[in-house]
Amino acid sequence: MNYKNLAKNYYREQGQDCLLDLSTHYRGLFNPDIKEVDRANEEMFSIALIEEGADVEAQDNRGWVPIHFAAYYGYSELIRRLAEAGADVCEETSDWTSALFIATREGQKAAVEALLELGASVDAFAELGWLPIHIASMRGFDEIVKLLLEAQSDVNALDRRGRTPLHIAALEGQCGVVDLLLAAGGSVLSKSMSEATPLYLASERGHVDVVKQLISAESVVDASCHYGRTALMAAAEGNYCEVARVLIEAGASVKMRDAENWTALHIAARKGHNEMVKLLVSFKAEIDARELEGQTPLHFAAQEGHADVAKTLVSAGADINALDGDRRTALQLAAQHGHEGCVETLIELDADVNSLDIHGRTALYVAAECHHGSITEKLLIAGAKEDAATHELLKLMQ
Repeated sequence: MNYKNLAKNYYREQGQDCLLDLSTHYRGLFNPDIKEVDRANEEMFSIALIEEGADVEAQDNRGWVPIHFAAYYGYSELIRRLAEAGADVCEETSDWTSALFIATREGQKAAVEALLELGASVDAFAELGWLPIHIASMRGFDEIVKLLLEAQSDVNALDRRGRTPLHIAALEGQCGVVDLLLAAGGSVLSKSMSEATPLYLASERGHVDVVKQLISAESVVDASCHYGRTALMAAAEGNYCEVARVLIEAGASVKMRDAENWTALHIAARKGHNEMVKLLVSFKAEIDARELEGQTPLHFAAQEGHADVAKTLVSAGADINALDGDRRTALQLAAQHGHEGCVETLIELDADVNSLDIHGRTALYVAAECHHGSITEKLLIAGAKEDAATHELLKLMQ
C-alpha cells in the first residue's frame, strides 16, 4: 500500500487535525473516509500523516492527543515519531491520565518501553491517585512492572486510599507481581487508610499462594486493620479455610478480638461457615467467647438460623444454655427470628425450653409474639410452659 499518497490525499481533505479523525477510527468507530486503512496498517498510515504535517498535539473533547491513542493501541514506532515531531510524551488527558498510564493499563509493553525511553514520568498520578505501577500490579503485568521498577518507580507509592502496589497485587492475587515488588523492597508492613496490610487483603480475597508469599516475607500475621479485624478474621468471613489454616500454622491467634470483641469463630458462626467453624474449633478457638453484648458464637449461629453450625458448636462443647447480656439463650434467639430448623436442632440437643430472659420471657413467648406458629407447636411438644401472658398470645394466634 502506498501510505504516502494515501496520507497526502487524506491530509489535503481533512487538514492538520487529521490525526484526531484517525483517532476516532482508533476507538473502533467506522470512518468511511479511511476505509482503505485497516488496523494492521494504521501505524504506518499515521506516520505518513505526520510526515505530511499533521498536528501531533491536536486534542479531542477528552483532552486526548495522538500519543494517547498510540499508547492505547501499543504503536511504539508511532510514539517515537510523534515525539520526534514535537509531541509531549508527558501530556495528560483532561482527567489527568498520561500516555504511560494508558499503555500500562492496556498491557502494551512495547509502548511502555518506548515512552520510558523518551522520558515519560513514572510518577504521574492518574485515576484513584494511581501511578502506572499500581495499575500494572492490579492487572498482573509482570514484564511491565519490571520495566517500571527499572525506571525507578516508587515501589511503596501510596494511592488515595493509602495503598501501595503490593496492596493492590495482594488484593488481586497477582503472585508474580508480588514476588517482583517484594524483591524491590515493597513493604509488607505498610497499612492503607483502613489500616489493612497486604496480608489482610490477600486473606480477605482468599489468595492462599499470595498469603504464603507474604508470610515468608515476614508479615505480621496478627496485625489488625480497621475495627480491629485480623487477616484470620477476614479469611473466616470469606470461608477461606485453606488461608485460615496457613495463617494459624504461621502463628495467627484464634483468640484475637476485634473492636466489638468478636473472634474469628463469632464471624464464621454468624456467616454459617460450618467447615470454617470446625477448623477454628480444631485449633482450640474459645468456644464460648463473648462479644460486647455477651453473645457467644452459638448465639450468633442461632440468630442467623445456622442449624448445622449450632450442632457443631454444641458437639464441640459450647454451652447450649449460655445467656447473653439480656439473659437470652440461643434457643430464644432462634425462636424469635423464626428459624424452625435451628429450634428443632437445639431442642434435640437438650436446650432449656423454659429459660427466662431479662424481661421474664421464654422461647415460647417470643415465638408466639412474633407469630411463629409452627415453632410454638414444637416448643409445646418439647415441654415449654405457658404462663398467663403466653397463653393469651397463643389464643390470639388461633
